[in-house]
Amino acid sequence: ITTTVALVAVHAVDGNPAAVVPVAVCLALLTAGYRTYGALAERHLTLERIHRVSRVLSGTPEIDELLTRLLHQTRDALLAEYVELAFIAAAADEAPLRVTLDPAEGVRRSRLTPELADHPVWLHTVVDGVPAVLPRGARDGQDRSFLDARGLHDAVLVPLHGDLGIVGAVLAGNRMGEVRSFDE
Repeated sequence: ITTTVALVAVHAVDGNPAAVVPVAVCLALLTAGYRTYGALAERHLTLERIHRVSRVLSGTPEIDELLTRLLHQTRDALLAEYVELAFIAAAADEAPLRVTLDPAEGVRRSRLTPELADHPVWLHTVVDGVPAVLPRGARDGQDRSFLDARGLHDAVLVPLHGDLGIVGAVLAGNRMGEVRSFDE
């Protein structure tokens, strides 16, 4: 369709030089329409991914299967290379439980190291309930150290809410694509 529009524009301008203004207006409107359509299509795709995540949560009885599907859906919805769930431990002397995807084992469980569990960015999210967006090339020292400690380029950290308050956090990192990063 773009080639057809270009041929019509060239033919109109060639036949009547005064046609440049209306043709330019039409081309500007067409370009704006394409951009708007692209943005709406991307929003629709994101909503579809979120819908799939909610369907997975409501229809999976086994906890390992639920966690695996949730991690996969989160990774796909946020276009992230890395995702993890971290749950605050019930006992004060225990480190938070981290759940990640392992290609060989499916779900992999481990404890956060004290360095990771006591990091100010993590604590701000799980104690205060404030999501954190850590873009690629973050200059803030705490943001940079959080990303470096996990080997990530960029990340988004969101608190997990339960019946009794915050129960942990979801971390998605390394947004796929050379140009794109997580942003607010």
